[in-house]
Amino acid sequence: DSGSFALSYTGGGFNKKGNLFLGGGVDVTSAIFDQEEDVLQVGLYGNGKYFFSTKRFRPFVSLSLGASLNRQVVYWGPEDIGIFEIVGLYVKPELGLLVNIQNNLGVYASCDLRTTLTDYTFICVNLGVTF
Repeated sequence: DSGSFALSYTGGGFNKKGNLFLGGGVDVTSAIFDQEEDVLQVGLYGNGKYFFSTKRFRPFVSLSLGASLNRQVVYWGPEDIGIFEIVGLYVKPELGLLVNIQNNLGVYASCDLRTTLTDYTFICVNLGVTF
């Protein structure tokens, strides 16, 4: 009776000295808890990512900081609904591995912690494609 999804986009940026990437992006995370509560978190952030290797297999650590809007809806009964909105600091530390396939094409796997430090914290496992 509970589930969640997350959608992330890290936009343009630049590499600094080959191992450091600086950029920014947006995260949208949604969760439903026991059909009695749902949470939507939207974070807009700047990102720093450090790669430990410039070879084919590139483990990395990342930290994103920015602002977040959280909207929480609680269903207490058929006609009794509470809606709460919170704006706060967005913090997302991340550990992962990027595998370069060819040129700029690659795949990655990572685990991150998305939090506003004042409300819900989401632990996310990510799989994706880079280009």
